[in-house]
Amino acid sequence: VLLAILTEFWKGVRARMQGRAPGNGRGENLFLALSKLIGRNHRRYGGYVIHLGVVMIALGIIGDAYFKEETQGTLTAGQSLTVAGYSLRFEGLKSYPGTDGREVIEANTTLLKNGQTVRSMQPRRDFFIVQEQPVTVPAVYATAGTDVYIMLLDWQDDGRSATFKIYINSLINWVWAGGVIMMLGTLIAAWPPRDGQKETTYQLRPQVFGPKPSTGD
Repeated sequence: VLLAILTEFWKGVRARMQGRAPGNGRGENLFLALSKLIGRNHRRYGGYVIHLGVVMIALGIIGDAYFKEETQGTLTAGQSLTVAGYSLRFEGLKSYPGTDGREVIEANTTLLKNGQTVRSMQPRRDFFIVQEQPVTVPAVYATAGTDVYIMLLDWQDDGRSATFKIYINSLINWVWAGGVIMMLGTLIAAWPPRDGQKETTYQLRPQVFGPKPSTGD
């Protein structure tokens, strides 16, 4: 599906760049050719863009369903938890009052990939005192191909150890990107022509009026 969509776009753009498209006697640059190609047939190319979004969503769902990895463990300061090439090193724990009557327990951790430091991560647990309701707030590291979710599940009162859960979600961002592309394709398909009139795709035949042929007595 992806190859067919890209081929359709490439064939149309190449024809306009080489001056072989109807109403185009000379070649156009890439961006002008692409914009005019889409402008001449919004519904067709908008539909192609929608199908591209569907493909991306499907790939994202497949990646999340079959390539997701997770692990859980209790760490003391300086220890690490490893999964799918990522390592989480526990640095320490702190508690402080937050806004809206919250008490916050926050873990300071470092995320590494293949031994190289990626960034600092601060998963936390918010406790709303009045409502007596805890809320877990994960730390998230997102890339084009992978999302890393780190959750603080439990900890010791002295702050020397804490329990974490790590999720590695592959291609999950493709679902969101595919949704945006589908919206873009819908806008392209629904965009009215510049002159406000639909392009004529048929021609009326003139009707000949005259006396009906005689059928006899």
